[in-house]
Amino acid sequence: MKTALLAITLLSIANAQTTIDEAELQMKLDQAATRLGKSNACPSADELERGLSFSQCKVSAPSKATRETTLAELYNQRLNSVLWIGTTEPCDDCPMWHFSGVASAFVVGDNGECATCHHVFEDMKRGAFLLAAASDGKVYPIKEVLAASRKDDIAIFKIDAVGLKPVPLALNIAAGENIAALTHPHGRPFFLSSGIVSRRAIMEDRRSKREMLQVTSPFAIGSSGGLIMDMKGNAVGMAASTISVYAEPQRRREPQMTYYNCVPAEAILKLMGR
Repeated sequence: MKTALLAITLLSIANAQTTIDEAELQMKLDQAATRLGKSNACPSADELERGLSFSQCKVSAPSKATRETTLAELYNQRLNSVLWIGTTEPCDDCPMWHFSGVASAFVVGDNGECATCHHVFEDMKRGAFLLAAASDGKVYPIKEVLAASRKDDIAIFKIDAVGLKPVPLALNIAAGENIAALTHPHGRPFFLSSGIVSRRAIMEDRRSKREMLQVTSPFAIGSSGGLIMDMKGNAVGMAASTISVYAEPQRRREPQMTYYNCVPAEAILKLMGR
């Protein structure tokens, strides 16, 4: 009987609806950003950029998940593993320091280590501070960058957080396999989409020639650094960029499709010294 009750309880938790109240969450983030900004608890852009020169760090990460699950369960399981990266600075019109979401990240280590894209730090506005927000409204200053790769567009950074759940990483995701993305596109936090791996490819862009994943799971601006996971909840990649295809590219008319480009988990693990 106890086993049956436990199973029913766990099923109820897994199927519980999660509703993101955007206005309430934004209010919490603004209040937290104001406290942190006024307390001088946030490292400057220059301080964070120093870590971009480190080529590797050691991160203690969890073992790979082995049980396949549903998209609804994945969302609830990984909601506490995904962070919304935002900037804050003093407001010209009020006493607040507002949280402005700019990118995504996810927890990869047991001691507050997280992964996002290298270009998130490259694009950081001078004079603003970079924060990481969890789904419960808690906000953490990004303390330092532990390692980074401009070539692979990855940065591992550190926050002082307790209770966040690191995501295991899995290698060798193949074309045709099901995946899901949990990111923050266009200021819409904690947004789940699903699709498949379209292909693995060696591609060349302004950064380098490197291996990428391309997926059909949609994401958009604000998703850089977002979690791409398999149906077991393992991180198989990280959202990095999009390329839209137009029938008339000069006029950007008649959109036909969008490529969703991701950093593979292999490159993230390499940066983590594994």
